This record gives sequence, structure tokens and C-alpha cells, in this order.
Amino acid sequence: MFKRILDEYFAFNKQQRKGLFILACISLLLLIARLVYPTTIHPDVISVKNLPLLPIDSNTKAFGDTPHKPSKQVPETFIDDLKPKFLFPFNPNTVSESELLRLGMPKKTIKTFLKFRQKGFVFKHKEDLKKVYGVSGDLYQKLAPYIDIPIQSTAPKNAFDEKPTIKNTATNKTELNSADSLMLSKIDMLDPVMIKHLLKYRKKLGGFVAFWQLNEVFGFDEKQSKQLQRFVWIDKRKIRKLNPNQSTLYSLKMQPYVGLNAAEKIIDLRKTKTLVEADVAEIMNDPEQMKKLLPYLEFD
Repeated sequence: MFKRILDEYFAFNKQQRKGLFILACISLLLLIARLVYPTTIHPDVISVKNLPLLPIDSNTKAFGDTPHKPSKQVPETFIDDLKPKFLFPFNPNTVSESELLRLGMPKKTIKTFLKFRQKGFVFKHKEDLKKVYGVSGDLYQKLAPYIDIPIQSTAPKNAFDEKPTIKNTATNKTELNSADSLMLSKIDMLDPVMIKHLLKYRKKLGGFVAFWQLNEVFGFDEKQSKQLQRFVWIDKRKIRKLNPNQSTLYSLKMQPYVGLNAAEKIIDLRKTKTLVEADVAEIMNDPEQMKKLLPYLEFD
């Protein structure tokens, strides 16, 4: 029975056997081609002429060029952080903007530094760098070892060129009511914070009329005030005066010797009459304070 089943399902006639033989030959050829063909392909044979070209914008460099330019969408501060910082000896009187960037100085501080130098300030000592607003203590400590200021010879080029000089203490001093931050920074005893407080109080005051007023500046003690007197002088003609009959409430209240309460009373009283010195003195109700205020007053 088993033989009958095999003969029934697996017996082939002559035509069927011929077909199976041809099919087996074709399969064998395909298998051989699949194994052999990959070994005949080389990279240089591949053609890319029909590949689509990618658009290249103006900010993209050619393949192989380095470094690649960052996209405009990348924050500028982030790009600055990617730039390597190198510390090297530099002269603050001649160092360039790009060199300051390489040294790691912030861009905002660099602008202040360059303006500082353009106004004529000359760095004579390493510590002068601290006079530039924005130079923190940490930044100064990092840069200080690399500050290199050449020592300038004071000897005359020719002995016959030497002329006797007479020092005039009046002309060598700085006028306190007209000096800007750059001029004040040339005074060694003043640091940027002291200069800032000094100018702020001078603006509120309207100018200085006496040296004792330096004691009123925030951060100044009596010793510092006396020390500063050796370097400055006061031109009383440069003070800004107040007219109680015309000045605004803001101008009056900002005057340290007036204040908001007295300023409001002055404004109210002048609505009914033209004020004179006695009226202001009555409003102030403080002879000492009125004595301080008097040099800053002018009347119609």
C-alpha cells in the first residue's frame, strides 16, 4: 500500500522529470550569481552624477572645510563661550579688542575698557586695571600675572633738552565739580566704587562748596576725605543752584539739604507768594541745615 501511495504522488513521467531538471539548473545558476556578484563591485564604480544636489546657503562652507560656521540662530554669547581662552602677556595700553576676547574679558567690559583708554587714560600699574568698571576681582586676579607694562625711562634723550620744571600744586590738582570718572580714576586712592558714589552725591548736591562735604559721601570716612583734599580743589562757580520759586518738586526734594517734606512746603507756599530767603529758612526750621543750603539758593 505504501508503495502504491509513493507511485501515485511522487512518480513523474518523462516530461515532468525534464522540467524539474531545468528548474534545478536555473536555481543553481542563480545561487552561484548571488555568491559571486558582490565580489565584483568596487566603490569607484558607483556613479553619483544622478544623485540630487543639496542646496548650499551662503553660511555653509565647502565639504572638508573646518571649522563649520555656526548658524545665526545660535546665541552670540554661546559662540563666545565656545571660543578658546588663552592667557598671554599683554600691555593694557596697547592690547587690541580681539586679544581681550582671547583673554576671556566680557564684551561689555571690553567696550568700557576701550572707551576708558580712548579718553586718554594711561595704565601705569597693574592695579590700574581695577579702575575699569566691570573688571571684577576674579577677572583681575586671573589677568594680573600676565599684565606687562614696559618701564618707560624718564631720562631725557639729550642732556641739553632737560629743562627745569616747577610744580604748581594748584594746576596739578583735579577740579572736583567738573571732573569726570576718567579724571578721578587717575587719583590712586579712588577706586571705581568710590568714584561712583562721589559723582552720584555731587549730582544730587549740585556740586561741592567745601571739603567737609566729602564726609557726607557714602563710603567716605574722615581720613579718606582729608587724603582726597591733597589731590582736588573746588571751583564754587560750577555749582548748580536752585530757585525756590521756579525749581520742580523733584529738583528740590533731591537736594540733600532740603528733602521731600520741605520741598512740598516750598511748592505749596509759593502758590500764594513769591518766596524770599526768610520764607525758606522758616520752612527749614533748622539754622544749621539752612546754612548748608544757602550757597545753593538763588531768588528772583
